[in-house]
Amino acid sequence: MSDTVAPVIGYGASLSYNGTNLATVLDIKLPETEVAKVKTTSLNSTPAYHETWMPGLVDDSTCDVIFQYNEIDFAALLGFASSRTVVSWVITAHASLETWSFSGFINKGPSADFKPGDLVESKFSIQCTSGFEYNPVGSGSVLGMADGVLNMGYVHDGGGWTK
Repeated sequence: MSDTVAPVIGYGASLSYNGTNLATVLDIKLPETEVAKVKTTSLNSTPAYHETWMPGLVDDSTCDVIFQYNEIDFAALLGFASSRTVVSWVITAHASLETWSFSGFINKGPSADFKPGDLVESKFSIQCTSGFEYNPVGSGSVLGMADGVLNMGYVHDGGGWTK
């Protein structure tokens, strides 16, 4: 980690759908980009006796969310899931205002866990339908996914953005 970049905590992060903030978000797991590997080994592959590979299709997987149950958001999310609607989503890191934007549909949930003496939590997962865009703090531009490669020389390797 660079000494000039301040660490970021999750406090204050938010998730919005179609421009509406989801109330009282408890946990957001960003989508993890995964690039499939395609085997290209043949009888005359080089180097000899080694399997060879090339990058395949990019899968931005799912974004998993837990929020404090409320009937308005639950009903909206249930409506999106039931109608199989693709929605615009934006995750914002509160302190730094960096954002992640993507489109996706709810592929699991929403569900709710009712327990005596505990807050009711709702969970759902969003399947990304296209690459997601990352807007780092102070960059002034959005780094958009295109075939797994970003402009400005950045690449997302599934573990983070690297240059």
